[in-house]
Amino acid sequence: MKLDPFYLIVDSAEWIARLVPLGVKLVQLRIKDRPETELRAEIRRAVAVCAKHQSQLVVNDHWACDAASYTSARRILRQRTSTRSERVA
Repeated sequence: MKLDPFYLIVDSAEWIARLVPLGVKLVQLRIKDRPETELRAEIRRAVAVCAKHQSQLVVNDHWACDAASYTSARRILRQRTSTRSERVA
């Protein structure tokens, strides 16, 4: 996949949820001055939306928080996918 050298930078998972389904393939989540619990929730939501739409997500400034949130979100997505597969089969 060749990504555009220009990409969207947004300050909330809400913007990601609005724009990624429209075809955005690379987006940066850049959140400043939010409590860590809110930040983790935003990252989890952004990861879920981007994974669902096969979009690349960059999280700025919060790599330690991002790693934990990313792992948590991916685990939830795998569980949902396997549950849906079981229902179809």
